[in-house]
Amino acid sequence: MNTTARLPRVPAAVAGLAVLALIAGCSSSSSGSSGKLEAERQADAPALLVECVIERGSVLGAFTQSMAGASWISTDQVAITPANAPEFNTWYQAHDSTAVAGKSLAAWQQWSAQNDKLPAGVCGPYASDPSVLQDKVFSGDSAAGDPWGTATS
Repeated sequence: MNTTARLPRVPAAVAGLAVLALIAGCSSSSSGSSGKLEAERQADAPALLVECVIERGSVLGAFTQSMAGASWISTDQVAITPANAPEFNTWYQAHDSTAVAGKSLAAWQQWSAQNDKLPAGVCGPYASDPSVLQDKVFSGDSAAGDPWGTATS
């Protein structure tokens, strides 16, 4: 997997945290691998969480209206590609404080990365198998891998 292609879709603040997590987590090969997967989940979780919100209609009004005409929306679903990832990141940074199921999207992003799953209250059937949603949301990004369900505990 080409992790360099992954970085443009990571919000800038998150990218810095992900790099620090990778550096801190490299004390052994297993913790380095686990840290890398967590950083990749941290990078991909925003798009997956937003897709869940769209599918479940969890947040309406200005939040969903702000997506109108976005290049990363295709047939009413999130579709991230290398070309539209920067636009999605900018949009997400402006909306990551939106509350869904009792927490902000940013808090759910962190929770998802750390727990290697999506929150049931936000993502329903995708909670236990984020790989299905990963394939759907990143189908237009040939460099995107699947960091879900592959972590060692």
